[in-house]
Amino acid sequence: MARWTKVATPKWKDAIDRDWVFSACLARAGESDFFIRKAIGWILRDLAWVDPEAVVAFVEGPGALVLSGLSKREALKNVGQDRGEAPSTRRRTPPEHSPPAG
Repeated sequence: MARWTKVATPKWKDAIDRDWVFSACLARAGESDFFIRKAIGWILRDLAWVDPEAVVAFVEGPGALVLSGLSKREALKNVGQDRGEAPSTRRRTPPEHSPPAG
């Protein structure tokens, strides 16, 4: 999962099996390796672009006691939860849809 998340998921959007993602995250949540904890946050953050409510519910529910702070922060960046803001106050457009700078 650690290396797979950013390589294999950039265009999956709604096709992802949310139950599998959440199960895989829980299975690896106890890992001490920085990059595995970061990858857990990355896949959850990518899922938050299409289903922020499910990610928040997972992080605050089953993941609350087992996910590292790093994984939680990364997971919630797209929904504003990393700074204690309500999800609607900090919602951003996914990177591939951002307007060009300038």
